[in-house]
Amino acid sequence: MRQILFFVSILVGILGISGCSDSPIDTVKDGVLKFNKTITVGEALDNWQNCKTRKWEAFKTNNGMQVVNFTCNLANIDEYIKSIKEGLSQNPKWKNLDNIKRLQLESDTITYQFTINKDNSFQLNSVQEKIKWKDGVTYTRDLKPLASMENAYNNYIKYKPMKLDSHSAYLKYRALGGAYTMGKIYH
Repeated sequence: MRQILFFVSILVGILGISGCSDSPIDTVKDGVLKFNKTITVGEALDNWQNCKTRKWEAFKTNNGMQVVNFTCNLANIDEYIKSIKEGLSQNPKWKNLDNIKRLQLESDTITYQFTINKDNSFQLNSVQEKIKWKDGVTYTRDLKPLASMENAYNNYIKYKPMKLDSHSAYLKYRALGGAYTMGKIYH
């Protein structure tokens, strides 16, 4: 009987040390960040209304580093573009701007990249946004990791459909135009 208890206690000790073989994705999803300990990373990202679709994936680099990516395809793009076009149509001098390529967005994707440490903790290494237009132009930029995570935790929605006056619509149009121009330059 003592031998069985001894064997069970060793087995429990081994499973406790190894973390019960959680997947790298579960390690990140079950984690809690210092700036907001009220919900897990997974609860924040999986319930972020900014995402039309979400995807978690894990892989190892050639040197053995364990990486977890969370990809969010942003929602409401078509409705947002429609609100810009409606706002532009209110001003005669901007009325014809709505057919320009910069308003023909195909997708906007944000990817969070985490790495798993040897002690089974993790860190957020980078956040990248990739905007793609229907003509194939893409613009990729690095985002500030902490600010991006706070956006997810606060359920910030980038393409929030709203009624825009002509001036606000023009400013949003110009912002998309700047990203489109950068995409064409570096394409």
